[in-house]
Amino acid sequence: MRPARAPGAPPPFGTLLAAELAAAIRHPLITYLAATTAAVVILFARAPRPYVIPQLFAEDGLWSSLLHTRGFWYAAFHGRPESDYCILGNVLLLAAGRAWCALVHGGDPLEYPRSCAWVSYLFYGAIFSLPVLLLRRRLPAAQLLVLWLLACFLPLGIHDSSFSGFEILGRVSNIGFACLYAAFLLVWYRTTAAPGPAALVATDLGLLACVTTNPLAAVVLPAAAWPAIRDLRQGTRAAADVARDPAVVSLLMLVAACAGLCGLPNPWKIRPREPIPPLGAAAVVELGLARNTLFPLVWPVYRHLSTGLTLGMTACVVAAIHRWSLPRHRPLFLGGAALLAVTATVLVVFRPELGIHIGGYRSTFPDRYFYGQNLVGLALLAAFAADVGERLRERGWLRHLPVAGLLVLLAAAVIHEPPWRLAPSQCLRPEGRLFALRAARAVGEGRFVDERLRADPAGRFVSIPNPEGTPKRIVLPRAPLVRALVARGLDPSAPNGAGVIPAQALEPLAR
Repeated sequence: MRPARAPGAPPPFGTLLAAELAAAIRHPLITYLAATTAAVVILFARAPRPYVIPQLFAEDGLWSSLLHTRGFWYAAFHGRPESDYCILGNVLLLAAGRAWCALVHGGDPLEYPRSCAWVSYLFYGAIFSLPVLLLRRRLPAAQLLVLWLLACFLPLGIHDSSFSGFEILGRVSNIGFACLYAAFLLVWYRTTAAPGPAALVATDLGLLACVTTNPLAAVVLPAAAWPAIRDLRQGTRAAADVARDPAVVSLLMLVAACAGLCGLPNPWKIRPREPIPPLGAAAVVELGLARNTLFPLVWPVYRHLSTGLTLGMTACVVAAIHRWSLPRHRPLFLGGAALLAVTATVLVVFRPELGIHIGGYRSTFPDRYFYGQNLVGLALLAAFAADVGERLRERGWLRHLPVAGLLVLLAAAVIHEPPWRLAPSQCLRPEGRLFALRAARAVGEGRFVDERLRADPAGRFVSIPNPEGTPKRIVLPRAPLVRALVARGLDPSAPNGAGVIPAQALEPLAR
């Protein structure tokens, strides 16, 4: 029989250790890291192709080329000359991919596409898990869990004939759309959680990264001033006190930094290559309401919608929010509605060609243009479910209906695009050594360029043609690339890139 512990004696070491471990596991950062890790696993299962068949897709290759040849800041401010805005976040992730490649793969350029794929999975996993970290005191745990899962399984056309999800998960070029969602969450946290100085700085740096990646994210910045405006209107604080508020000072610095880094974007430059006829009323309703706004709720029946049904559902959603939402979330719903209205207007005015792709509720392609807005819609849906559950808390089992509804939507999403079944979009090109073979051919054909991408037999870089047949190309450092080819036994002089590079050929190629 274990002897009783004497009064006042310290608890056993094992008990203390167990308590410390339990406290560490419950720490918000540990929970966030666990959610991010699980999200990465889900996203990899949904779209493994960027890692299994590595290549730098579309702008990833172009911006990586600028990063390697002209440096970080040049790539960030000159990667989008056609639309006059910087892509700081995209280039930051590509640079992180380069650092990952150096750390994990010894700087092997042939592993750079895989490194960028991992960075992309991590980015999306971290964004989808943000509510777990930021909103744990704003939403119940059940709603947070379902919101996280809904974001991880949001339908992306991965299993559809459009292969739209091919362009998102595992890629860096389209992360800007998710930055809209991240900015929305950060402003929600900033205006409701009263963060301390460290959290306030981290939040505003996150907002700066979002805006300097997707300038449309700046739409949410005015909402960050709502607490100060409310205090001024209610007279709870003097104007001088508001002006000295660290949150207000930080917000002003954030706005100045965004303006200095982004400048004034010129959206009128973003025009379709061919003239597009003006959208009719039905196309505007479909593009702005069905696809941009209601999609997280109506996607299971999207192809069965019509203009009348879309307008009717919009009216029902607005009426339900007005009737069942709680006062604490009314500003959230108003801000979310304003954000979705702005994005819908931008798409209708500046991207009318999207109305052709999805015309008549035939397709959801290209999903990337609606990704951020749909994630915002999921967050609003989770907040509304929390409000309804709060109103029904005295109604017995009825209080579980809102979460049950979200779980039904989640189950439908998992069944629609199951992670256990490889989608056709992930098998378009099964050649496992595609990128390495193209690099070997480029070296064998003498595709050497200088830092300005001009042909130069003595150039320090290799220009690798894009497999999609577009003018875009991928430029990587010459010497490490040749060494990597030799290590793999690929001979650039062979017709198919096979064979071993002779040792005497290495030195002139790698100069």
